[in-house]
Amino acid sequence: KIGDPNLVLTGMHSYEISYLYNLGKDPLKEIDEFYFNLIGPEWDTSISNVKFNNVVFRYGNLSNSKIRNVSFKDCDLTESSFIEVDIKKMFIDNCNLYKSDIYHTNMDNIDLSSSNIDMIRIDNYSLKGIIVSVYQALALVSLLGIKIKE
Repeated sequence: KIGDPNLVLTGMHSYEISYLYNLGKDPLKEIDEFYFNLIGPEWDTSISNVKFNNVVFRYGNLSNSKIRNVSFKDCDLTESSFIEVDIKKMFIDNCNLYKSDIYHTNMDNIDLSSSNIDMIRIDNYSLKGIIVSVYQALALVSLLGIKIKE
């Protein structure tokens, strides 16, 4: 919880939230796990700006969240879920989206050309307007059921 529960704020307010997290006894030597509901879909509000830099966001779930502007740079988004996300602007640079699900999410003018999108699962609605490299475009063709003849 943030702030005084007996005080109701109106209008726009900015918050910067940071954490130092003590993992305690670490049972996994190769990786650290941290589960946190950062952007709750049941919140009766939208989030204006969220920036992730150099974050492992594996199995992340942004489904049904209301984010106006989100930025991912140098992030691992392996098997993450973007389903019916109300995003107005998204920036993705040098990220791993391997096996991620993107459905019913406006990806218009989102540049994925510097990111790994191998085995991404995406619907036709979300494909509209995305920017990809030539190599990525060839891989995405198979999602549409198109066969390429040499």
